[in-house]
Amino acid sequence: MEKSQGLSIVLPVYNEEKNIKPVIEDILSNIKKFTSDYEIIVVDDGSKDKTLNILYSLKEKNKEIKIITHKENRGYGAALTEGIKHANKEFILLMDADGQFRINSLCAFWDKRHSYDFILGYRKERRDNIYRKIMGRIGNCIADLLLKKNIKDIDCGFKLFRAKILKRLSLKSRGIIISFEVLYKLFKTNTYSFLQIPVKHYKRKFGSSKGGKIKEIIKVLLEFIKLI
Repeated sequence: MEKSQGLSIVLPVYNEEKNIKPVIEDILSNIKKFTSDYEIIVVDDGSKDKTLNILYSLKEKNKEIKIITHKENRGYGAALTEGIKHANKEFILLMDADGQFRINSLCAFWDKRHSYDFILGYRKERRDNIYRKIMGRIGNCIADLLLKKNIKDIDCGFKLFRAKILKRLSLKSRGIIISFEVLYKLFKTNTYSFLQIPVKHYKRKFGSSKGGKIKEIIKVLLEFIKLI
């Protein structure tokens, strides 16, 4: 039997009017190096800028793009969960839509996709400010302690999964703690194989990340406590 080739790329997006077009155009220009059976699922999480207009403009010329909209901002985790639910291919790539990753990083992942149940990316050189780097290290330490695995980069926005594995999870987190919840629930069974692969991380060109704000950190802590 021929090995499955289909790929769903899930992009959660919120107020990325200056970043989303080059991200999707980069995917469209390079994805056929890996597969011709693909879909790009963009979940607009209540953007207030021109993000949605840009998405519909791109969709007019590219039938592979699927757009899911939230009238209000529900959170990164809610957007990811919605994208996973609508994915129809054999593999799912979870990828941030802020321009800090490139689809060409998929090369090593795609070569190994049939050997593991999921593959986690980790930023070999994180292009963030010192504050976000420190918060990232704290998050990794907590993840190592609770998951009992050596996870190199718990919140890296580039991960490849077998779709059937992700779809059977009942995910509750609405914020960025979703990254921890996915692994927490997968590792509870201790039956899945995984690999970690370094990916190139690019500095954000436009806008700023929402994760470093005090309000967001408090939300993460509360959600984390609730999950555990």
